[in-house]
Amino acid sequence: MDLVDAQPEFTKAFWDYLDILVNDARIANGRDILAKHKAVFDKVEKAVRRRPLHHHRDLGCRVDYGTLGGDRPVLRSTATLACVGRRQAYFRDEFLSALEILHRGDLKPEQLIGSWAGAFGPTQFMPTSFKRYAVDFDGDGRRDVVSSAADLIASTANNLKKDGWVRARPGATKSSSPRASTTCWPIAGSSSRSRHGKATAQARRWQAVLASQEKAYLLVPAGNQGPGFLMLHNFRVIMKYNPAEAYALAIGHLADRLRGGDAFRAAVAAS
Repeated sequence: MDLVDAQPEFTKAFWDYLDILVNDARIANGRDILAKHKAVFDKVEKAVRRRPLHHHRDLGCRVDYGTLGGDRPVLRSTATLACVGRRQAYFRDEFLSALEILHRGDLKPEQLIGSWAGAFGPTQFMPTSFKRYAVDFDGDGRRDVVSSAADLIASTANNLKKDGWVRARPGATKSSSPRASTTCWPIAGSSSRSRHGKATAQARRWQAVLASQEKAYLLVPAGNQGPGFLMLHNFRVIMKYNPAEAYALAIGHLADRLRGGDAFRAAVAAS
């Protein structure tokens, strides 16, 4: 019960949380796993018409590629939280869904081990999410998101797709620092242009978003003196997976780094 309100995405400072989830070791491990399971990612991509890289990134941030999935029996965790705490109805559904998973034979009791909240497998499916999204991609008659790489990758991809993921679209783009104004951040205007009146690269990114007519909002996780991020549709899809802005931003950043993107760099304050 002491873990219910102690999730790191809500308790750690933004940059500290990002440093934990996106670092050189995770990027290297992620690229190794992408190479190891390339054939599976390619098959899943063809099946759901999505980029395979995005299927994989939740695995890296959520449980460090399966090494931090938890060691608690899902039935015991969900049964406990169904009886105490502030979300008893929610966890009652999770407990009953966990029983269904075992009854169907998708997983064995010893495989249904996870976090304090009942999330299990390398991409941390809650039992109700497993019921909605898990697929038998390897054709063995079981939806095994714990031991089958094919089922795991395809099920996670199916989750994101059904939540509305749009292929070949970014989740977010970094904006210039919003600290020039506390009430009117530089979505457009003089701060998007150089002193010679030419559009900057940042301004062109804003213009592309406006041209797409995609709804967006500006996220400033470190306050108005820190960096700003333009959050797009796919960012909100990740938020359905885990409703924490710091987590969703870390997920998108890890995906960019796996593709060869640059790290976020904090600006040095003027003396």
